[in-house]
Amino acid sequence: MMLDVYSCASGDRRHLGSVSPSEVLEGLQELGVYSILRPDKNSNLYIDDSPIPTESESAFWEWSPGFYSGRVTVEVVSPTSYQPKTYFFDVAPDQKKIDKAQFANYLQDIADYLPDYLLGSEPAKTGLGGKSPLVSLWVAYTRLKANADAYLRGLQMIRERPITRLKYLRDRVNIYQAKKIDAATISGLRSNPALLEALSQRREKTHENSSLVRDTRVNVPFHDPSVDNPPNRLILQQILEVARHAAWLRSQLSNYQSRPSDTETDVRKSLPRRLAFLDRFVRKLRQITTSEPFSIISMQTTRGSGLNAVSANPVYYRSHKLGMEILKKGVSELTFGEMQHLSSTWRIYEAWCFCAIAAGFEKSYPDYQWSLNKQRKYTDCMLEGKKGNTRIRLYDQLVCPSLENANSYGYMSISRERRPDFVIEYETPDTRNFICVDAKYRVSQQGLLDAMSSAHIYQNSLKLDGKPPIACCLVAPHVKNVNVLSQQRYWEEYQVACFAMGDKTDVDILLATVMLKFGQLDEDIN
Repeated sequence: MMLDVYSCASGDRRHLGSVSPSEVLEGLQELGVYSILRPDKNSNLYIDDSPIPTESESAFWEWSPGFYSGRVTVEVVSPTSYQPKTYFFDVAPDQKKIDKAQFANYLQDIADYLPDYLLGSEPAKTGLGGKSPLVSLWVAYTRLKANADAYLRGLQMIRERPITRLKYLRDRVNIYQAKKIDAATISGLRSNPALLEALSQRREKTHENSSLVRDTRVNVPFHDPSVDNPPNRLILQQILEVARHAAWLRSQLSNYQSRPSDTETDVRKSLPRRLAFLDRFVRKLRQITTSEPFSIISMQTTRGSGLNAVSANPVYYRSHKLGMEILKKGVSELTFGEMQHLSSTWRIYEAWCFCAIAAGFEKSYPDYQWSLNKQRKYTDCMLEGKKGNTRIRLYDQLVCPSLENANSYGYMSISRERRPDFVIEYETPDTRNFICVDAKYRVSQQGLLDAMSSAHIYQNSLKLDGKPPIACCLVAPHVKNVNVLSQQRYWEEYQVACFAMGDKTDVDILLATVMLKFGQLDEDIN
C-alpha cells in the first residue's frame, strides 16, 4: 500500500512523493506542513506512536514536524490488516539555518566528544549505538521495541526444540528390568546373596530360582533426557531480567511528566500506545516462563558451561544476543546498526556548540591539562584546563542562583536565577574573569535582535566575585542578516555581539576573539 504525501508550504497541495512500506521518503523539512492521503476512512495514522487526528470525512491527515531532523517512523493501522504498515520519513533541518550535510557533521562531532548529548525524545532518529553507563528511558524503550518481536520469535523456537541433556539418576528396579549395571549395583548385590546365587545359575533357571528370592530389586543407573540444564537456565534468567526491565520501563512511562513546550514534541501523546505495547510484551514473556520447558527449570546459578552451550547453538545464541541488546545501556558512537531518538534541532545545535568549543580549546591549548567533568552540581558539564597557576574553564548550562546566593563556583545573579548556555572563565593568580555565550538556533534579523536581550540581561545581572562578565555574546549558524552585530568595533565598544558559528572555522575565530578579550592571544594558540 503506497502512501502519498503532499507539501502545503505555499498553501496549495503539491505532490511530494509516494512511499512504499519499509521505504524512506525524503524531501521533508522541519516545521514544514504536509498532507498525507488516507488509504481509507477507517485507517489511523501514528507518527512515532502519537496519533494524528483528522476529521472523519477528510481525505487527508494533516501533519507538521516540529523542531527536529532525522528519520521518523510512520505507521498506518487499518482494521482490515493484522499488522500496521510502517513507512519512514526523512526530515531535513531548516535549510535557511543549516543544510543536511552540516547537520550530519554536527551529529558526528557530538558523537565523537559527548555522545550522550545527542539523545532526546523527539520523533526523529539517527543511527546511534554502542554502550555506556548512561541510563536513558528513551534509549531503553527504543532498544526493547526494536528487538522485541525477534526476541519473542527466538524464545518460541527454543520452546519448540529445547536443548536436552541426559541426567544421571539411580533407582531400584526389578532385576528383569535392569538394562545396565555398574560397580554400585554389584556392591548392592553383596547384601542379597540369595539373588546373587540365583543370578549365577544358568539363564533358563534364573526365573525358577529367583522365585524363592524375597527381594529381586537392584540399584541400577540410568539416564533421563532433561531440559533442566545450564543453557536453558541461562535463557530463563535472561527472560526474567528482560521482564523486570520491561516492568521498570512501564513504571517510568506511567509516571512520565513533561512540561508543554512550543519547541519540543509532547511525548505524552505517544504514551498510551507505548504502554499497551509493553503490556503485551510482558504478558507474552509471562506465558513463556509459565509453560514448558521453562516452567520446569530450576533457578540454579549457571556458570561458563551455560554460556558455552548457548554460543554453540544458533537459535539460543541469537535469542541470547537479542536479550543482551534489550538490556544494553547508553550509547557511544554513530552506527548503522540501530536507531535512537534525537534531541530537537536547537538542542543539537547547542550541544554541538559546546562540544566544538571544548574540542577547540583542547586543540588550541595542547600544553594545558584538560579534564571533562559531567553531571556536576550547578552545571551539566565542565571542561577545565590547567597550566601552572592558570585555569581555563568552560561551563555548560551554568546555574547562577538568584538574589546574591553564589553557587559553589562563585557565580550568582542579582535578580532571578539565570542559566547562560556557556560560560568561559579565565583565572590567573591575580584575577578571575568570565564571558557568557548563548547559542541561538535562529538566523532571521528579528529573531537574533530579540535574542540579544539575553546578552544584555547576563551583562547586567550575573556576577563572579562581585564583578560582571567582561563581555557577552550570542552565536548562531550564520549572521548574514545582522552583520553589524558581529563587527569587532561593535564587540569592543559595547561588550556584546552576535558571532557566526556554523563550522569549525567559525569556532577557531570565536576562541581567538574570546581569548583576545581576556588579553591572552599569544603563542599558546596554535
